[in-house]
Amino acid sequence: MTGLGQVIFTAFFGYLIGLALGLGHITSLYVAVALTFSSTIIVKLLSD
Repeated sequence: MTGLGQVIFTAFFGYLIGLALGLGHITSLYVAVALTFSSTIIVKLLSD
């Protein structure tokens, strides 16, 4: 999976998880962005 694909995939599902947990749209968006950055950093650290 490309880097952009991973970012889109993680952000999308992070947003859906936030909504499923009863968070608002904006809060779910913040959670999705935080999850995207943290997973991208972890994948980068593991691949080096």
